[in-house]
Amino acid sequence: MKLIAIPALMFVAAASNAATLYFTAKLDEAQEVVDTGSPVTGEIDFRVDEATLTITMGQGTLSQAFATPITLFHIHQAPLGVNGPVRVDLGPGSFSGLNISFSGQTLTQPVLDDMKLGNTYFNIHTQAFGAGEIRGQISQTVPEPATMALLGLGALALRRRRK
Repeated sequence: MKLIAIPALMFVAAASNAATLYFTAKLDEAQEVVDTGSPVTGEIDFRVDEATLTITMGQGTLSQAFATPITLFHIHQAPLGVNGPVRVDLGPGSFSGLNISFSGQTLTQPVLDDMKLGNTYFNIHTQAFGAGEIRGQISQTVPEPATMALLGLGALALRRRRK
């Protein structure tokens, strides 16, 4: 039993010490401070290397194309329902059809701290809506493998306790 538990504990320890943080945002017009009436929605998932403060992978999709071209794509720093300053420029070049992709952008520690607290948002600006057409508050998520590892550790602990 000890030979099985030790590798499982090592896997959980490695997963919990990993410097990769996971975030998500669901974008729509209702989160804009001034409603735009846009029918476009979207979802973005991305990873941040906590040690280097770098976005290592970002991807998402839109429900449909915007009526006018995208002009800007940013991460802003502010809580839900409040407009805030741009903190990370993701650029319009990260869109291909309905797909969004980005990586390599650097964050500051205060921005990452606010991401963890839910005080940042994605904002997609278009020609028709220069202040932003759709927006989504960023929230931290737990990746599924870590959840499974924790469940496995709990099962091992229960099994050991029974013996």
